[in-house]
Amino acid sequence: MSSKYLLFPLCGIVVPLLIYAVTLEFHKRLTVVPPTVGEIIEQDNRSEPVVFTGDVLLARNVEVLTKRKGSSYPLLHSQSIFLDANTVIGNFESAILKKHTPTPAYVTTFSTDVTLLPLLSEAGFSHVTLANNHSYDYGAETFAYTVTALTDAAIVPFGHPLNGSSSLTATFTSGDYTVGLLALNAVFTKIDWDTIAPAVADLSKVSDYQVAYIHWGDEYVLKHNATQEEIAKKLIDLGIDTVIGHHPHVTQDIQLHNGKPIFYSLGNFLFDQYFSVDVQQGLVLRMLLSTSTVEFVLVPVSSEGTLSQPHRMNEPELGLFLKNLARRSDPALTENILAGKVILPRNLATYPQNGMIAP
Repeated sequence: MSSKYLLFPLCGIVVPLLIYAVTLEFHKRLTVVPPTVGEIIEQDNRSEPVVFTGDVLLARNVEVLTKRKGSSYPLLHSQSIFLDANTVIGNFESAILKKHTPTPAYVTTFSTDVTLLPLLSEAGFSHVTLANNHSYDYGAETFAYTVTALTDAAIVPFGHPLNGSSSLTATFTSGDYTVGLLALNAVFTKIDWDTIAPAVADLSKVSDYQVAYIHWGDEYVLKHNATQEEIAKKLIDLGIDTVIGHHPHVTQDIQLHNGKPIFYSLGNFLFDQYFSVDVQQGLVLRMLLSTSTVEFVLVPVSSEGTLSQPHRMNEPELGLFLKNLARRSDPALTENILAGKVILPRNLATYPQNGMIAP
């Protein structure tokens, strides 16, 4: 048979294969492949990270599991999550009573045994907010004892469920920088902007970078609501650099406003909810500051298969988690989220302690 008669069948096979190969390579170049947890952590090679977690509970079934399985059980994997962080911040969802009574199943007025508090400090927690709808479960007197008990356990409590002006803010140092925290509760509590605006202004005078850590939103809903967005944008317009939320018990979307990030909800970190995948997954943020940028390393965590014992996600659930988070977040952040890092420019702070501005 003449070679010219073989040419047409060969073209029918070779040409489609060439087209497929070129298309596949083009697709690969356009696709951002999420890194593994190990790759995310290895990329985080700066010192002095600040860690933000979501909701933390030591009551109800977490207490039962701890006393059944041993004190190391709930935060067994915290070292691999927090790594070298000297500052770890969480939302403490409970009151601490002088006379503790364990919280029964399905009851949502939480009482934490004071003897469990060292678990948090030993795991690395340095600060917890009490600006939420549970720290006042047993009233003002118990709230005062909660503050004392946490302080005695070497944990700094800040914030108030009624947004009391005396405990709205806290500051700490991270390397050469001072970070200011503003704690707010917007669940069953109104935000008094006449109090908040001067508090933000005062915080800006004594810190380089300001973070609002806020209790808000609809429980178990993966997208923020209009009220959250309104509050977040107003906080940023007042001078807050980053807004980080909690309360919905699931990880909500991430948005930008005027170049500043809004993490609407970090979801559960340590909790006793098991009825869905979403409530057993959460997001931990590792914030790193430099003169020119602020970087948030995204560390997804899960307690699936390890009830009330968060651990870092592994593939493939990590990749799926980041893809789903990117899909419902600000499109401008898609590649950042898929890569496990949100890196944004920041202006050099004008806090005088740094000596970087003219007197």
